[in-house]
Amino acid sequence: YKTGLYLVDYTELNKELFYQLMLQLFGRCRRLQLENPPLLKNLILLCLSTRAEKFGDPSKNENESTLTDKCSEYVSILLEKKEMLDEYFRIRFDGDDVDSIKVSALPELIEGYIPQISALPLFLVRLCEEIDWDEEEACFRTLSWEVSEFYSQLPSIKEEKESETVREQVNEKIQQSSLVDDTDTKYILKNVLYPAYRSKVVPPTEFADPDNFVVVRMACLENLYKIFERC
Repeated sequence: YKTGLYLVDYTELNKELFYQLMLQLFGRCRRLQLENPPLLKNLILLCLSTRAEKFGDPSKNENESTLTDKCSEYVSILLEKKEMLDEYFRIRFDGDDVDSIKVSALPELIEGYIPQISALPLFLVRLCEEIDWDEEEACFRTLSWEVSEFYSQLPSIKEEKESETVREQVNEKIQQSSLVDDTDTKYILKNVLYPAYRSKVVPPTEFADPDNFVVVRMACLENLYKIFERC
């Protein structure tokens, strides 16, 4: 920027970008229609079973029946809130009965940007576990933040070992489904997100704090001139 060279934590900047966009477009953003809508219960059960395998407490005896019951509970929570989710957040569920309900649409916060659908199972589970549904302001705030967490996820630029998080475990199980998004991260950053950073987000002041390591100035042209003058 100008005469400075900066190192940016784009994951944190993405979260702030999509959080602000969700607030700005609250109740009026366009819908992103999913070409092959996945079954809601399958996504939730996938995340719950993966989490149980990775982080489950053996003393709780989370068997298939227990996970299925919890899945049904979470599906019921989302269906109870489906009208609000569709009206304000453009998250749409379609289907005639519980077993056929599909996730058919998500909010389009940036034209041309598609969130990592492989992160959708964890997003849906977090909607059931992390949202304060009882207080309106807190509900909309936490929902907007969960949307931003979901949308901020990008494919890994470098291949890393799997099984570091629940999301990565879900990715392993989802590779053979239609939920794979192989879009190149560098392309997304250069052509979609970087232009959005310049025009659609107001970074909070704490991002400038070097101790937060979100935006760090690595070099300054004026200082480089001084170094070259001494050489």
